[in-house]
Amino acid sequence: LILLDKSGSMGWRMRNAQSLNYMYVSATDSSGNIYVAQYHDFGINKYNYSDMSKDTSWGSNGNVGRSGSCRTYYPYGIKVHDGIIYVGSYHDKRVRKIRVSDGACLGSIILGNVRAYPRSLDIHNGHLYVATNYGLFTQNLSNGASKICSGTRRGEWQYSFTITGSGSYLYSNYNRVMYRGTLTSSGSNLCPTSTKSYNASGMSYVYGMTAHPTNPNELYVMARNRHQIYKITVNSNGTGHTVNWQKGRYGHQKQSTATQNYFYYPWGIHYDDDNDR
Repeated sequence: LILLDKSGSMGWRMRNAQSLNYMYVSATDSSGNIYVAQYHDFGINKYNYSDMSKDTSWGSNGNVGRSGSCRTYYPYGIKVHDGIIYVGSYHDKRVRKIRVSDGACLGSIILGNVRAYPRSLDIHNGHLYVATNYGLFTQNLSNGASKICSGTRRGEWQYSFTITGSGSYLYSNYNRVMYRGTLTSSGSNLCPTSTKSYNASGMSYVYGMTAHPTNPNELYVMARNRHQIYKITVNSNGTGHTVNWQKGRYGHQKQSTATQNYFYYPWGIHYDDDNDR
């Protein structure tokens, strides 16, 4: 498990990932503690940021989701919001709700269709967004109003995406093309409209995106086949981007250092808005 500061240098890291099994995605709480969702049904592990340790007092010996009503079976998306972890369980066709404080199961969300499989997810201004095979599902968390956004049952809204902290842009990447939609009111929900797109083949295939909390055009992208993180700034028209930096190189079971980060087909990237990491 690798943690970087926002310049891309190695600010802090775990030397040993402590029994993690094929990490997919991660999220953080307001204290910077880390929740890592794992492949298959290995569940979610919690790690304390302060001392790099697994929090064995949380859930069952530091793990939640291996079984029971909040099983996480192939979790491709995770987010912490108002003391709740929202995590997709792909093969269960649900988003699970898990309490941050103790790992208790708080129930599940069906995604507008009982056959909808959740992939990436994000939360913006109190609205949950989930990419599914039926399109982009959204739920207003304050009143429960939900829908699958019209016109989104297309590839660009079914895989990696992120929502900016300001500017109300939803960015997605599909088949080496970058898309940007503007979130617009649709009843009690918000859905992407006025979509722009451009060729982003230079980053190859993207398996994870995250956005700067205040700059609506600044993204951090995990380029899986290139074994790198990209920091990019999308132009104001949403029709191209500038690469600010690239970090990482191919390395199977290599130890990263303060000057060189190694990745091996990386999957998942998360910006800790609360602690600017």
